[in-house]
Amino acid sequence: MFLKPCLAFAVLLSACSGGETSEEGGAPDAGVLLPPDASVVPEQTAAYVFDDAALRTYELTVNETDLAWLNSNILLEEYVPATLRFEGQVIGEVGLRYKGSFGTLQSCVDAAGNKTCDKLSMKLKFSEFDKDLRFYGLKKINFHSMNSDPSQLHDRLAYYLFRSMGVAAPRAVHAKLVINGENQGLFALVEQVDGRFTKDRFADGGDGNLYKEVWPVHQTAQPYLNALKTNEDDNPDVGPMLRFASDLASATDATIEAVVADWMDLDGIMSYLAVDRAIENWDGIVGFWCVNGNCGNHNFLWYQGQTEDKVTLIPWDMDNTFDSPNVFLGLGQPVWNADPVDCTPVDVFEIDGLGTVGRRGASCDSLVRGLGVTMRDRYLAEVARLLDGPFEASHIASLLDGWEAQLADAVADDAFGPGTVAWQSELATLRASIATLRGQMQAEL
Repeated sequence: MFLKPCLAFAVLLSACSGGETSEEGGAPDAGVLLPPDASVVPEQTAAYVFDDAALRTYELTVNETDLAWLNSNILLEEYVPATLRFEGQVIGEVGLRYKGSFGTLQSCVDAAGNKTCDKLSMKLKFSEFDKDLRFYGLKKINFHSMNSDPSQLHDRLAYYLFRSMGVAAPRAVHAKLVINGENQGLFALVEQVDGRFTKDRFADGGDGNLYKEVWPVHQTAQPYLNALKTNEDDNPDVGPMLRFASDLASATDATIEAVVADWMDLDGIMSYLAVDRAIENWDGIVGFWCVNGNCGNHNFLWYQGQTEDKVTLIPWDMDNTFDSPNVFLGLGQPVWNADPVDCTPVDVFEIDGLGTVGRRGASCDSLVRGLGVTMRDRYLAEVARLLDGPFEASHIASLLDGWEAQLADAVADDAFGPGTVAWQSELATLRASIATLRGQMQAEL
């Protein structure tokens, strides 16, 4: 076992390989479990797990010694055995560990290694102790604590909008988690982006390379190899990412659209960008954090196709969204798609052991500038489609009302959550923020 040294912002450092363990590929096996009532046997696919109309409970039994070890070694992100019971049936022995990055894990542990947050995000790996065990075809699922989101809805709503615009994005619902008979509360249940995800989403078979949090600015192979989440042991070919980065580096305002069109689906990346900007995702692809002169963004993955030189962006980690106004604009940070006067990072805060963290104007990056400035008309067309479709005001209001009704009892029973009064206040804030964000996007048009 070893301590993973990479904080969320250490993605800026070329030696850092990301905060999650390797994600193996493979064909999406059939699920291994059946509900106890044979008269209501569903189709055995992950769609059952991510049914938007259901709020399900996952029950785990963990040996007290293993649980104590887990709570004493939180940052190791190592699995301990747990027995999963789901809808009256014992599934088997699975792996359980805590998960997260700086804001969701490291910040919840003090200098002595003690847990300081009541609720931590967790990951279940079904194949950890039995390589053939699957759960509705899945190898892993994520339980996100939503500690930084008292509305409890950022993940679910953001991913819904991405998927509704045709973006390859994880499915997300809510679930209740019980460990050793004790209610751990309400979590966002988020689909793992791995080889199973890519096989389900991409028509080329999904066996291409999956990379986590590496932007196409590197001209050497190692940063891409470090970021691989599939095919790590199969002599992976990262040549396409190198060629993509080289083409971007040599692009001009006159040629950037042709370069992007060669490598990406233009409508698809503009759909991604429209949602990302509409939800004010300040910790995503336009959030360039800088440490010691190295600047980079995070909370995304790339899929590199296996049959042609094409790449696709996949969103990840949606808790820092739907904030209005964006706090970084008040710190002198330029608007993401404005020509920056200066690309010198603006200091934001200090992190022990890391130093001063700053932010740089997003359009200092050639790809972001091309998408948001040079190809602005294409971007605005997708903004209009979003506002008239999935992000239409009455549709969002209806969606939130339904989710509020579904989750109300679980929020009330969650001793580690915000509580009903605070939650309802945050829902009101979320609704007001959405109205403001819609207004901002309409003003762009």
